[in-house]
Amino acid sequence: MIWIALPILALLILISRLQQKQKQLKPTKPKTGEMELKAMINEANKIAGWKTLEEAISEYGKFLGVYAQGGNIPKTTMALDEFAQLVKKTVDNKVIAQSIIAIAIREQGANRGLAFPDNNPFGFNAFKGGWKSIKHLINGIFLAKDRNGWRWFISFLSLENAIKAMEISLRNKGFHRIQSPEDFAELYVKRWWSPTKDEKTLQEIIQKEMRNLVAVWKQAGRYVG
Repeated sequence: MIWIALPILALLILISRLQQKQKQLKPTKPKTGEMELKAMINEANKIAGWKTLEEAISEYGKFLGVYAQGGNIPKTTMALDEFAQLVKKTVDNKVIAQSIIAIAIREQGANRGLAFPDNNPFGFNAFKGGWKSIKHLINGIFLAKDRNGWRWFISFLSLENAIKAMEISLRNKGFHRIQSPEDFAELYVKRWWSPTKDEKTLQEIIQKEMRNLVAVWKQAGRYVG
């Protein structure tokens, strides 16, 4: 995903309130910014499949905040070669390591390095019933805006945990069987990006994105040797 930072008023106060247990209070007029935060949560919930914030929290542990100007989610920046070294230290399988680096490049547009929130350089979305195989590595969820609006994203305690989560997820999706750049392009569109379930449309997207994805795969290959 492409992260977009937008000014949001009074987020830290509102977030801390939502993280506390809700108490039965008499209805009061929302303060400045509260309706904005509620609208963001509702928009993200519709995409993720939840009806309330409490449902999301019960599944992913906790609501950590908002990735936006004025928000409380930290931004990490690092050089691509530094990130690649960490991937190689964490992941033994060369094809999986190359896939992880390639996806980070694709998600981040990393020609000048990576810039990402809360140890999630891969665009891991949070959604109802998802990511059961990596739940033990997840620290919580936060709100961020991509091209399609506000969405829930996964937080990790460390970047190593995010990389381990990627290794598990990509193995489950068959990335360890990649034998060519074209294999990566097809798997990326079908199993990671997954923009649609319609096979004809997927093939059209693969053909459209093939050249760029092959280039990304080859660029990642330079870091794994």
